[in-house]
Amino acid sequence: METFDCILIHPPKMNNRYKPLGPTMYVKYMPIGLLALADNLDRNGHRAQVIHLGVEYVEDRKNDVIDYIKKTRSPVVGISLHWHPQSYDAIEFARALKQRAPEIYVVLGGLSASWFAGEIMEKFPFINGVIRGDGELPIVNLVAEIKKNNADLSGIPNLVWRRNGLDTFNDLSYVADQRDIDDLNCFRFELMKNSRTYIDIFGRSAANYMILGSKKLNTMRRKTSSVVLPIARGCSVNCTWCGGSQKAHWSISGRREYLFRSPDRIVDDIRSVMQSGFGFIHFVHYADPEDTVYYVALFKKIREVGIRIGAFFECSALPTKELIDSFSETFSETENRTMCLSRIVPNETVRKTHAGNPYTNDELFATLAYLRDKNVLTELTFTIGMPGENEDDVPKLVAFRKEILQKFSNIKSSVVLTNQIEPGAAWLLNPDEFRIKTELNTFSDFYTFNKTPNSYYTHLGYRILGYFKNKKCDTFETFRRRIQKIRCRRFCLMSGNSTWPGANSVGRFKCQIMAVLWTILGFLRKARPLSH
Repeated sequence: METFDCILIHPPKMNNRYKPLGPTMYVKYMPIGLLALADNLDRNGHRAQVIHLGVEYVEDRKNDVIDYIKKTRSPVVGISLHWHPQSYDAIEFARALKQRAPEIYVVLGGLSASWFAGEIMEKFPFINGVIRGDGELPIVNLVAEIKKNNADLSGIPNLVWRRNGLDTFNDLSYVADQRDIDDLNCFRFELMKNSRTYIDIFGRSAANYMILGSKKLNTMRRKTSSVVLPIARGCSVNCTWCGGSQKAHWSISGRREYLFRSPDRIVDDIRSVMQSGFGFIHFVHYADPEDTVYYVALFKKIREVGIRIGAFFECSALPTKELIDSFSETFSETENRTMCLSRIVPNETVRKTHAGNPYTNDELFATLAYLRDKNVLTELTFTIGMPGENEDDVPKLVAFRKEILQKFSNIKSSVVLTNQIEPGAAWLLNPDEFRIKTELNTFSDFYTFNKTPNSYYTHLGYRILGYFKNKKCDTFETFRRRIQKIRCRRFCLMSGNSTWPGANSVGRFKCQIMAVLWTILGFLRKARPLSH
């Protein structure tokens, strides 16, 4: 049996239910930096391996991951708690691991763990430590000290740990700089257990969930695997709904700079993922039109080296004409290039309140027209239930979306989604400012919430005061049900882009049929949550 100095764990939310599909695994994508941490450990003389608990479940539901870890004799196990839906699974895996292997040092990391580091240490005594913010240097130093049986961890930056039974917060002094992020290698898949399954099965499902019970069914949505590129660290804007905004990064990691990685390193990454079998790359860091300069330079570099690959470019700000020109020139095959505009609302005042880089409706329509003229496929994500809206905004969204779909033939998909409260988001920190009430405030709230099959797509964690004018709506569950009823009846995801008046009814019928079929299939396959 191969031995390691550190095992890094990615725990998806296994107890998740999304009605059309039944039991699903959520947060199937690992944080971009998890393999980079393993690589950094390896290059500093510490043998490391990444284990994705969802991959192990898909490989064999009887896999005993803890028994495997014990056999590797790894003295340190790091558990990723980046996104809050992982809260329950991350904590419960740590609990089970410490019960069976109390000698192992268990440390958490990621945005959510960083935000709630103090509460996690206070309420879960089996957690040995939490690394706040950037972890490249702290994890290397921690493993080195644990291997030497050094009980004094006061010199490890960003670490929260226990000294003589008392929670101790080391200085938040390490923030990865330009050299650090350029040095990252996020795609050493040889450091991941069963990485082929992650690439071939998990990478071919377009969404961040997987159907429990079948490998084959999860490969039907896309012909080739896709991967998110590690373009930048931090953020330059403050969208109110986002737990990864500029201000959130200041609080969590002390980061005050938004850093892009060298275009040469990104080209190296693309070559690496292509060799691993990925056929699509995702760009997700475009929050400011000023980012155009970086991407034009990157795309020029990609063209110069002759890389041909599919690309998906997600924008939280409107892309400039220069960016669209460079994107369409670089990724020239129409069917393999898509731009996505996210968090769209028809109300310009609401958009100005919440978006880091707001725009007018006229600017949106001009951008969509340019994308159409450049023959760039476009995906749109609309949002319902934003603070500042009320039920009168629903028919306006119906009309707004219909007008867009009728005018622009290049719209590949358009979905209407709700929001879910995130740790560190402005909504959560200042609910009175946005006239909302929140039910998810502490880590314990998120932990309990994610213990249930609550879905990210259907459960909100907040309610808007005065949203429904003539209906009593004084509980979170009532608000959630009414918002979801509107979304289901007016914007059914199963109706596609159709503007036909009966499309939503047909979509709901499909949804009901699928739910029944998946329930039967799940019963036959005895699909069940992963046993820790």
